[in-house]
Amino acid sequence: MATLDATAFDRGLKILYPKGLTYQWLKDASNTVKWLPKATDFVGKQWNINPVVGAVRGSHTFADALNDKSTPTFVEFHVTRVPDYAIVSVSAEMIAASKTDVGALRQAIQVQTDAAMAEMARARSMDVWGNGGGAIGLSVTIAGTLITLATVSDVIKVDVGMRLELSSDDGTGGAGVRVGAPGYVTVSAIASDTGVITCTGNVAAAIAGAVSGDYVFRKGDYASAIAGLYAWNPATAPGATLFFGVDRTTHLDKLSGSRINGGGANKEDVIIEACQTIARYGGRPDTLLVNPMDLGDLMKGMQSKVYVPVKTSDPSIGLTALQIMTPRGSVNVIDDEFCPQGHAKLTRRDTWLLRTLGADPHFAQEDGLKWRTEGSADAVEARLRSWGNLGCLDLRHTMDITW
Repeated sequence: MATLDATAFDRGLKILYPKGLTYQWLKDASNTVKWLPKATDFVGKQWNINPVVGAVRGSHTFADALNDKSTPTFVEFHVTRVPDYAIVSVSAEMIAASKTDVGALRQAIQVQTDAAMAEMARARSMDVWGNGGGAIGLSVTIAGTLITLATVSDVIKVDVGMRLELSSDDGTGGAGVRVGAPGYVTVSAIASDTGVITCTGNVAAAIAGAVSGDYVFRKGDYASAIAGLYAWNPATAPGATLFFGVDRTTHLDKLSGSRINGGGANKEDVIIEACQTIARYGGRPDTLLVNPMDLGDLMKGMQSKVYVPVKTSDPSIGLTALQIMTPRGSVNVIDDEFCPQGHAKLTRRDTWLLRTLGADPHFAQEDGLKWRTEGSADAVEARLRSWGNLGCLDLRHTMDITW
């Protein structure tokens, strides 16, 4: 095997990614991921988010104010980190063949690293719209080598070569994934216009008990995703089940956001009604996140259109939004293909934080090396990883809209 020159590999990475891995990863990520504020200081055991659910008591009568003297009522979400990994591998043969061709070596590094970052970006883009369960989507039929998704647009979360598992729940019910030999299938083809996934083998033979109506997962993702927008602000009001240690039924709008059903009305009218409703809870949204198909419908019905630049977590990566006026001021409408069609999130940017321990993503290099000789293959590998979660600091400003 060719001698691994870690210095040459690291130099290649710096040339290929002069702005760092996070910049490259962010370019591949969805608009919502770009839009979210970020921090890399998620240290300690957990992140405690402490919304106020009850203010200090008062009265127009001094004696009553004195007798009712109190402190604010807080709850505490104990948010924990969730890991994500991707492995970059370059064969020893490629390294040996590139000894006298630095450009070829850099190209080999770039192809593998770009692919790994694209996988992590897709996972993060999917997960920020999820409920923490990690499901790709719901199957409507499973027959032979085919899995047909109930929502066609969910196929953007799947890729050729991806290994898939199945479960009877969406990752939040505790059923776990179905077992079998081997207990998963591998994607060989995707039909983006029909939502049909073709696998390399018979699904029912590989996964015991597989039935139509099962939820589909990337292997290893069941109940292992970050708490996305639909975890913090479910489309249906949550019950008393603890969420990061909190029973949200004590004050639904402050602890789980609000929700509205437009009933198929004109989308611009639904947005105005949503802003009127959220004002009841003290909400002042500044952003509407929508599926591109729903944004198109909205634009068709508008007489005049104003577009504005939108702040992102990296000033060199900009977004443009459609701006509309509402009873709560101007709202920037941003499209995201990972937003479920038929739904939207009315929210406020400065109430969200995507918080990680270290850069998102970063190389594992506790021993000082990014690249290591693989133990089971004639190759070298680098491990990309991320530890973090999404948190909402004030849910009064967030509402789920069903068009």
